[in-house]
Formats: sequence, structure tokens, C-alpha cells
Amino acid sequence: VRFGIYLTIVFTVLFALVYYMKTFTLADQKQYTAKGELYLEYATDVRLDNVYINDYTWQNLAKTDKVTEYVLDRVSFSVTREELDAAVTAELVSDVRFVTITATMDEPEEAVELARLYQEAIIMMAEEMVDINNVVIYTDADNASAPEVENKVVSMAIVGAITGVILSVFLIIFLYLMDDSVY
Repeated sequence: VRFGIYLTIVFTVLFALVYYMKTFTLADQKQYTAKGELYLEYATDVRLDNVYINDYTWQNLAKTDKVTEYVLDRVSFSVTREELDAAVTAELVSDVRFVTITATMDEPEEAVELARLYQEAIIMMAEEMVDINNVVIYTDADNASAPEVENKVVSMAIVGAITGVILSVFLIIFLYLMDDSVY
């Protein structure tokens, strides 16, 4: 019985420690995300149910040479074209009028700068599109946030304790069944 208690304590500490190390100590550097929204004002003769500039189109437009070169010429830190393609997305989240720019980088200042530059680049590009009259910054990308990580150390300790109890019970039953001594 004493061995079962020790085994339960060991599993409790082991599960909690491994989870803590994996989640907080050995985790990769946090990625910061900055988001900004643009509001598109379409020409009067454009029916919104027939707008061909959909989510897929915006994702591709954000990666065009014109937009990427605009950002590369103005960015204050060193970044490659491939890193830009991986770090920034432009998408229609819910409506064909709102384009959401999302930039994800290791540093919050870099994420904010990229999101703002992409907003500027898309505004510049949209001015040349015949179906769009105007583009307005609806939500400025003025801050970057790190993803929230849930602290489940207590939950993992409970799982470890339950695992330890179950293994202890099985071990005690096994030892009892294997005992062939005469009493």
C-alpha cells in the first residue's frame, strides 16, 4: 500500500513537471499577431452578391509582387519575401467589405509594422481596381498580442495522480496474485 502511495506521488509530480516543461520552459518563442481591418467601398454599379473578389482572391492579392515589393521597400527590419508570405494573410472573415490583415512575427513591433504596411499596400492596390471606389482603415493594427496559453498544470497533476492510483491498484493485485507464500 505504501508503494502505491509513492507511485501515485511520483506520477502526479512527473505528469505536472513534464507538462510544465513542455508548455512553458521548452516551448518555442511566442509568436505575436497584429490584426487590422480595411473597409471596402464598392462602386455604385457593383452588386455585392456578384462580387468576384472573394477570400481566395484577397489571399492571393496580398502575396502579389506589387504588394510584397511595397512592403519590402518600406520595412525597417530584415525580412525575406518567403518570410513575408508565411507571416501575413489577407482574408475576408465574414463580409465582402471587410478585409482582415493578420501579421504574425516573433517580435510584437515587427508584427504591427507588417500589418500596417500591408494595409497601406492594399489601399494603394485597391485604388487601381475599377470595382472599388475607396478603402478605409476600419481597425488600425496598433498592437500585437501573444496567443494565450492555458495553464493546465493542475489538470495534468490530477491525471498523473489518477494514473498512479490505477497502476498502484493493478500492481497490488498483481503482487497479491503472484504471492505463493504460505501463511
